[in-house]
Amino acid sequence: MYVHDIIIKAASSSSSFWGLHVKDPTKVNATRVGVKDRSMLLPTIRTIPVKPMMVMINHKKALPKLVSDLDLGRMVNDGLVFRQNIYIRSYEVGPDQTTSIETIMNHLQETALNHLKTIGILQDGFGSTPEMCKKNLIWVMTKMQLVVDRSPAWGDVVQVDTWKAASGKNGMRCNWMFRDSKTGAILIRASSIWVMMNKETRRLFKECAYWHTKVPIGTPNPSKS
Repeated sequence: MYVHDIIIKAASSSSSFWGLHVKDPTKVNATRVGVKDRSMLLPTIRTIPVKPMMVMINHKKALPKLVSDLDLGRMVNDGLVFRQNIYIRSYEVGPDQTTSIETIMNHLQETALNHLKTIGILQDGFGSTPEMCKKNLIWVMTKMQLVVDRSPAWGDVVQVDTWKAASGKNGMRCNWMFRDSKTGAILIRASSIWVMMNKETRRLFKECAYWHTKVPIGTPNPSKS
């Protein structure tokens, strides 16, 4: 069955309801038909904007206040640790409603970059400082270790702590700790090692001393968390 020539548009006539006008006649299976009594359409039209609004209002009352639990991140532990709360969304989980490794890696990257933004040294690219941009340098990850005690689930608010540490003479270590924001239980621990590389010559840059003076480096004190 197919229907042709049904048009709903704004009308200038004052006799139409809410500025809606239904054009007739129409064709159903190539047979011309008409709507004799348009008043039969009005109850349906009237309920279209009302019903969804009522559902949204009731749903809004039932939602928890998530916004107050979220933030853009801040420095804690005497300025050594960057802390940010993240909310696990529906599109970040699988059929079992828990996060995938891909989702976890995305949050590792995002919080690490937000850390650099917060301390004011991020200029361009993924974590490049002004000095790195002048020398055409980029960060390259050489190692990543990830330990998942429990995968965050849909609707969880997770507290992410990240901090930097030196790794040898030329490397930087980036560490993360994921905790349940309600219970404080550790969910995920991660650590990665990064080195600088010239993006044109592909050679490692071995003068990273200035980097250690730009970013707070050390081991956080658990008593100040």
